[in-house]
Amino acid sequence: MKKGSQWILVVLLGLFLASCASAPPAETDPVEEPAQAVVVDRAAVDAAKISADQARVKADNVKAPKAAATEYKAAADMYDKAEKADKSDNLDAALEGYNSAAAGFMAAADSAEKARKAAEEAMKKSDKAISDTEAAADKAYREATGEGQ
Repeated sequence: MKKGSQWILVVLLGLFLASCASAPPAETDPVEEPAQAVVVDRAAVDAAKISADQARVKADNVKAPKAAATEYKAAADMYDKAEKADKSDNLDAALEGYNSAAAGFMAAADSAEKARKAAEEAMKKSDKAISDTEAAADKAYREATGEGQ
């Protein structure tokens, strides 16, 4: 009976300790802090405008208005919208517009560069084909006239 009473005592002690244990903390959803408004200052807008102006110059230098007309026009339209927003002191829209315009001008410049490289490669191939044709014609002429024998 000693073993039985010891067993009961162990079970009771276990129940007692389990009842004294604190409950696990309730799971709570993390509280999301409200997004803080980003304050756009004049310096950021001016820097974005300078960046867009530099990108436009690069695009102009590689003839993007002709070689990548659609991309260039979209960037120019975005620049114009940003300029209007800037003049009306809508700095958020101006900043976003100038940044988008800069990216658009850079994309137009890249497209124009790729088109220029493709055109140069095509001209090289064409020049080689002309040279090969002239050499073949010259050889055929010499063979037909008996020159060089």
